[in-house]
Amino acid sequence: MKRLTYGRKLYMVVAFIVLPLLLAACSDEKETIIFGHSEGSFGTVPMESEVAGFIIESVWGYPYEVTAMTTPAYQATLASGDIDALMEGWEQNNPEWYDKNIANGNIENLGPMLEGGPQMWIIPQYVHDEFGIESIEDLADPEVAKLFNHPEESGVGAFYDCIIGWNCEKINKAKLRAYGLDEYYAPIAPGSAGALKAALAAAQLKGEPVFGYYWSPTSLMGQYDWYILEEPAWTQECWDEVIKGAEDETYVPAQACAYSNLPLNKLVSSGLEDKAPEAYEFLKKMQMGLSRAESTMGWAEDQDIKEISDIRVVAHYIRTYEDNVKSWLTGDEWKKLDDALTDKGY
Repeated sequence: MKRLTYGRKLYMVVAFIVLPLLLAACSDEKETIIFGHSEGSFGTVPMESEVAGFIIESVWGYPYEVTAMTTPAYQATLASGDIDALMEGWEQNNPEWYDKNIANGNIENLGPMLEGGPQMWIIPQYVHDEFGIESIEDLADPEVAKLFNHPEESGVGAFYDCIIGWNCEKINKAKLRAYGLDEYYAPIAPGSAGALKAALAAAQLKGEPVFGYYWSPTSLMGQYDWYILEEPAWTQECWDEVIKGAEDETYVPAQACAYSNLPLNKLVSSGLEDKAPEAYEFLKKMQMGLSRAESTMGWAEDQDIKEISDIRVVAHYIRTYEDNVKSWLTGDEWKKLDDALTDKGY
């Protein structure tokens, strides 16, 4: 039997001690949590994702990414588990995708991030006051349509639609057809949330008429006075017709109605609980609220912050609404977060 030399014995002893430590260190490495949102959005979803990601990384050590993509892309990747979380599901705009993937167990609904997500068709308050335009019916008039002059198409008014690639763009077109307004208005779908906001804000600054779609919470709704046009109240029967028209642009819905004002829920991939149980439990507790989210976005704009990933936005929310954030965390967890912000000078 071959005897081990002293050097070989020592090597094996060291290996026996060190190898388990190395394996343990590797096993402690946390997986990256990936948040998705619609591309072109400088809004509450990326802001919520940055706040959540910073907290999850600071408290539990999971690195995070916030990535922009088209609506079909984030729907596919959330269902497949390639991204982990979508902070506002807007499932009322995508009911077929949502119902299918909830039923299949591909995604989970972790409850509200915001208590409601109003979407509406708007005109400036001064246009309502001067011309008495109150409802959808008032818009179905060629003389009224002339007020909202289309910059590229003669003889029709402009309707500033939702962003290209977002499902609300298709929904709005279906509603225009159902209301008979496609005869009087041609939609303009901007390529980003910033472009839509700029078009609506520019009209307000000039005191000109403008007609379009927008949503809350957003800084635009707080910066200017808007009149929300009256529409028939939401019903499931009506919305089924609208969604049918959104999915088939040749179909004219038998009726249309206002958007529902439902909570904006956090949707996560079904694999998140196993991948990062602390993050999963934290996201179940996290709820910002409309007024706090809208106020934070307004502050970021006032500060001329160009990137929502700017640490100042995260720090502003956490420091301004400490009681809200503390309600999501234990005392020890808050201490870790507080220390992380202090280390960054906030």
